[in-house]
Amino acid sequence: MNATGFIRATLAFLSLLQKGTTKKVIAISSRGGDLKFVKTSDLTGMSAYGASKAALNMIVCKLSLELRDEGFIFLALCPGLVDTTATYYNPRE
Repeated sequence: MNATGFIRATLAFLSLLQKGTTKKVIAISSRGGDLKFVKTSDLTGMSAYGASKAALNMIVCKLSLELRDEGFIFLALCPGLVDTTATYYNPRE
């Protein structure tokens, strides 16, 4: 859903965005989808989540290239760790 939801929403609203003057699209990503971060931090588990965020990052990259001539700016933003019991992770435990 991280990847497919973003691309479906973006494409659903693309014609409206193209008519606007501020053509900015922001995706909420995660460091869990960043290959370098995952490797250097030895982050294990949550493989499907990481893969879906990596796919989201690629979609943001591809759409930014495809729509740059129309003045679009795409950004995959990582807001940082959200403190919930579902996101608690300590690789040393």
